[in-house]
Amino acid sequence: MTKREVLKLHVDGLSSLDCDPEICGVCAFRKVQGEVAAEILREVEVGEPDFDEWTERSSKRWDESKFVKLWRDEQAAGRDPAEAFKARGWTP
Repeated sequence: MTKREVLKLHVDGLSSLDCDPEICGVCAFRKVQGEVAAEILREVEVGEPDFDEWTERSSKRWDESKFVKLWRDEQAAGRDPAEAFKARGWTP
């Protein structure tokens, strides 16, 4: 399987998210990966895309997500992040 095909699978996965990426951390992560894959595929029309670029962009965008921010904030405050997620109706 080529790198292009792998990224295309991530893009295709956007249409089959299991639940709402606004409240589910797993689906939000999959959405980030798919969106970044789509961006990279648009930028690289010919040849193989750079997996390192995809990984770097996806990681950065995920680290900036509300899910990671809340998790880190709760940990820093000495609280249980899972409880904060539950209080908001989110799943980690």
